[in-house]
Order: sequence, then structure tokens, then C-alpha cells
Amino acid sequence: METTNLDVRSEREIVITRTFAAPRRIVFDAMTNHERDGKTTLTSRIVYRSQADRDAHLQPGMGGGMRETFNRLAELLPTLASS
Repeated sequence: METTNLDVRSEREIVITRTFAAPRRIVFDAMTNHERDGKTTLTSRIVYRSQADRDAHLQPGMGGGMRETFNRLAELLPTLASS
């Protein structure tokens, strides 16, 4: 997978593309961070070029990988805040 930052609008909003191989498909992901009461919520909006691309992205295994990534991020963030 190749990831490219398209637009970093602020520390709260980033737009990226992700290119997946075999079969090649491109998705656009707009991520925003909102802080409230000392907690940050990350919202990710993913746009696919087609329903077939969306369906391929959601095949078994992708959800688990995304969950693992966000769990690792949740473990990392408190260590950054304390340093």
C-alpha cells in the first residue's frame, strides 16, 4: 500500500490517498481530529471510486488490520502525551 498526503489543512484535518495493489485501487481518506474535554476523536471518511473497490477493501482481514492499527495508536498516544 502506498499513502500520499494530498492536503494537510491544519493539525486537525488531513486528506490522503491510499493506493492498493493487486488489483490496483485508490481510495481517498479525509481525517479530522476533534478535541473535547481532554479527549480526541478521530473521524475518517473514506471515498472509493466504485462499489467494487469498497467491497474489496472490506474483505475479511482488512477490518482486523484497521482495528489493530487503531489499538496500537491508542497505546502509543498516552506515551507521547507524558513525554
